[in-house]
Amino acid sequence: MRAKAKRWALVVLMIVTVCGWDRPARAAGAPCPVLVFDTWDIGITGNTTGFAHITFNFDGTITGYLIIRPTTNVKAANRPDVTNFGFTFFSGLWSFGRGNTIVGFFSGGSEDVPIDIKSFTATCRKGKMSIKATTTNGRMVATGLPAVQQPLLDGSVWQAEVVKDGVAFTEFFSLSSTITICLDDPPPADPADCVVEGPFGPFLNLYFLTGAGTSYITSGNVLLSAGNNIGLSLGEFAIDKDTGEVEAEPGIGRGVTGNINVLGGTSSMTGEDDSPAKVKMDALFFLP
Repeated sequence: MRAKAKRWALVVLMIVTVCGWDRPARAAGAPCPVLVFDTWDIGITGNTTGFAHITFNFDGTITGYLIIRPTTNVKAANRPDVTNFGFTFFSGLWSFGRGNTIVGFFSGGSEDVPIDIKSFTATCRKGKMSIKATTTNGRMVATGLPAVQQPLLDGSVWQAEVVKDGVAFTEFFSLSSTITICLDDPPPADPADCVVEGPFGPFLNLYFLTGAGTSYITSGNVLLSAGNNIGLSLGEFAIDKDTGEVEAEPGIGRGVTGNINVLGGTSSMTGEDDSPAKVKMDALFFLP
């Protein structure tokens, strides 16, 4: 039997164009006839756990972004051979379906680590959306509400106690609502030497993370969701102690989800990385 593996994706910014098509015809009694043309804040369960913001555009296209991590305590027989997780932008197509449903697909991730929703069916009742989907990670179930602006974390600084398989260490990072991308791979030790593109953003409730731990830097994303929920995806990129430069090897990917208390400045998250190790993060943060 093949071992069940987990692969991590970090898509800093993926600009994908999906050609629009004629506006989906509205079936009689179509669900959420006004709200469907909007951005939805979705909570994801199934073989992966996480959050997404998905926009059903008027021209029949879908755009959005998500953070997912492997769900704990899923029976091995129910997991795919490879579970892909992390952060990605995505795009796709949608239309009204039969029986007051919404149908479609969307795709994200990378060629090596695809995060694709191959097909989904959504229904809407009393302003809430429910989604059942087939994905590269197996089954997915999601529910959500129209997205609203969550508390702003732009410019916040964080300190986190991270525990991996019982070993504790400290990380520091900051969040920004916009990003300027370094096109060099690997990035140079001095950010001033980067060939850059951007800035990009802001995106609703999405933040870009930069930070450091012992002998590595971190880069990733944070997504806030309704109900004081938070998802975080980052990569650990080792620093060569002799040269001070970021090593070219792929980083260790991490995905965690949990709760955030904005008034108290605290957050607690759990998840995994692709080493693989169980991860717990307890963080304090300070707003500017």
